[in-house]
Amino acid sequence: MDFVLPPWGTAWLYAAANICNKYGYILIGGPGGAAKLKELKLSYFFQVLNFSETQGPALAEIFKEVGVKSVAMIYRGDLHGVEYGSILALYFKEAGIQIKMMKSFPPDVTKDFTPFLKEAKGLGVDAFLAACYPPEVIAITEQAIASDINFNAIWMSVGPYDPVIYRDNFGANVVEGVMGGGAWNAKTSPGAAELVKLHKQYYGVEPDYWGALYYWSSLQHFQKCIEKAGTLDQKVIRDIMATTKFDTALGPYWYDKNQMLAKECHPGEIGQWQKGVFEVIDKSPKRTAKPLYPKPAWPKKK
Repeated sequence: MDFVLPPWGTAWLYAAANICNKYGYILIGGPGGAAKLKELKLSYFFQVLNFSETQGPALAEIFKEVGVKSVAMIYRGDLHGVEYGSILALYFKEAGIQIKMMKSFPPDVTKDFTPFLKEAKGLGVDAFLAACYPPEVIAITEQAIASDINFNAIWMSVGPYDPVIYRDNFGANVVEGVMGGGAWNAKTSPGAAELVKLHKQYYGVEPDYWGALYYWSSLQHFQKCIEKAGTLDQKVIRDIMATTKFDTALGPYWYDKNQMLAKECHPGEIGQWQKGVFEVIDKSPKRTAKPLYPKPAWPKKK
């Protein structure tokens, strides 16, 4: 085959990147990311998505801005969760934010998160965080609503960004103020607005507001590298990808010396649902809205 496309999830991406590199195949990292991949220095692997090392400091800065003093955090007992947990803890401590609870849970086994929510509520923390995947995001939200447990800030890593499985599943008024990994929206750039339009035309729904713009732009960059190479030779294309900047839906797109998408290209690190829009709330020029804090209470069922 000519090219290999990535799997979904950090642990699987980590495994695939090593195998593709062994056989000299370019692998553009899609859904997933880990600092360990950077440490391995795989010459044929290109990391597209932002992850813990850029989202951690951004979230800590947001929390410091709005006045979060203490947090409770749970995380999946896998590569994604462990890495997010450790990096978030590091930046929270640097920001003077107290971590009152930090616990892992077995991935794909834990279904009841109510004990974690109740413990965090009992500790009186300002923010509850979960480094987890979409099924756990849905469960945590359902159980928090059912138990009427709310916090001034709720952030979950992988899942809140999705307008279909999250916002539309619960309702825009219900998820108002929930934060998650990401982020971008139609206001991010003309290319971003065009992607939303095309996605709705093709699929009938909005794209996800974390990875979709990254993946779309990475493939635009990839296509231009192949065209410039004029060959399907992996080594030739790889060398062009590592050194060449092209315009994409994100704007100028290029990889840094570690073959990670340059931080300057990121449209946002942290998103928050505000009136049905997943706003970029980073404390940066790319912010599309100020953070909503405290998070509104869960709406009462009629």
